[in-house]
Amino acid sequence: MKDKLLTVSLLLFGVLFSSFYLYAFISSPGFTLPAGPHYVATMTLALLFFFVYKLFTQLATAVHLKIVLLFSLFFSFLMLWMNTFSFDVYYYVFYTKVLNDYAVSPYSARLVDFPGDNFFEIIPQFFSNVPSLYGPLFLLTYAPVQAVAGDSIFINVVAFKLVAAVVFFAAGFLLYKILQLTRAPNPVYPLLLYFWNPLLISEIIKDGHNDIWVAFFILLALFFYLKGRRVLVLPTLMLAVFFKFTPIILLPVVYWFMVREYTGFEPKIKFTFSSLLIPACSIYIFLAIIGPMPSLFTFQLLTSFNFSSIFTALLVLPSDIALPLQSTFLIGLSLGIFVLTYVAALTAPLRGFTGLTKKIVWVLLAYLFFGTFWVQVWYFVWVIPLLLAMNSARFVKLAAYLSLMSLIGYYSGEPYVGLVIFLLFAPLVMITCFFVSRLTSIDPWKYL
Repeated sequence: MKDKLLTVSLLLFGVLFSSFYLYAFISSPGFTLPAGPHYVATMTLALLFFFVYKLFTQLATAVHLKIVLLFSLFFSFLMLWMNTFSFDVYYYVFYTKVLNDYAVSPYSARLVDFPGDNFFEIIPQFFSNVPSLYGPLFLLTYAPVQAVAGDSIFINVVAFKLVAAVVFFAAGFLLYKILQLTRAPNPVYPLLLYFWNPLLISEIIKDGHNDIWVAFFILLALFFYLKGRRVLVLPTLMLAVFFKFTPIILLPVVYWFMVREYTGFEPKIKFTFSSLLIPACSIYIFLAIIGPMPSLFTFQLLTSFNFSSIFTALLVLPSDIALPLQSTFLIGLSLGIFVLTYVAALTAPLRGFTGLTKKIVWVLLAYLFFGTFWVQVWYFVWVIPLLLAMNSARFVKLAAYLSLMSLIGYYSGEPYVGLVIFLLFAPLVMITCFFVSRLTSIDPWKYL
């Protein structure tokens, strides 16, 4: 009886989700926010996701997983055809067109150098004066897609989004395998929070952000770790680095975590060469032979953006200081906190799959809150699947609330609003819950 009730409830929620995705698709395909039907649909989706997070903790059968996947495929099908809220996918296409159509390296040329291209008129000009923001593996992955799509803006955008959708489901499969390997007691629940996550569906499939590739490679590295193929962990993370540069901050943490598992000088040296140095050189040489590579000048330009972390946004939003941030003191303070957190993650005496995943999550969250020069909500795509992979109540809770706050903040028209609200009220809520639980028999945490 309970199983049937769960199945009916899941079907009902799937229909509700589908209705609002369909409503948004039909009424407001341009994703015009904050006003309009799509705003209403997005806020309702956030509320539905909260109810899913609260109500389906016991969902754990193969039938339920099939229902989740079928509905997720339907959500994704609708999102593929919707106009994007972010313009990043247009940049993706343009960078690959520079390589394909003009036979020029996107790391030495700028988009502004090609004013006659049909994509030039539709991209914002903010990033048109900088080289490609993405790694050579990104170019090699997407260049064939663009070559097949040709000059059509619509076909290119849909094709790039379709690739992101495929990687989204591939990462979900890896999450499923990881939950199996760790013998998670309720594996369908974190998968439900992944496949029905409005933030992930919106940012990955509707907007086509390539950040899902970072999540995919990190999950793949964790999968190799669980399978005992330790020599493949660091090379897999290197693929994420060559796709999008930021994951390079993970390599020292993961290397130090793994090298300490070996006893004796010789095994450590052997692991260092076989898992770090030789793969790094091999991947670099291979990519350099078949495609363009960034230079030091490229990285100098990429780090010239004004600083704008979530932490500094929280500090300056109540004042008259404008973002991006110009204050040297606040930039130094934010970066200092990031460095301290990074060192703490590097040296923390954690072991096993959970310990490794925690370290990766700590570093990525520290980067997003304190270390990045230009934070965007879709960067949380890197972290949310990792939190779900640990399948601990507190990490699942964090994944759910990060998703909700990011979704509400971004689609309210202000990228920082949701996360700033989260940061402002999270300490107060934690303190209140602590004293209530100590002074009474009530446990407030179970209601969050």
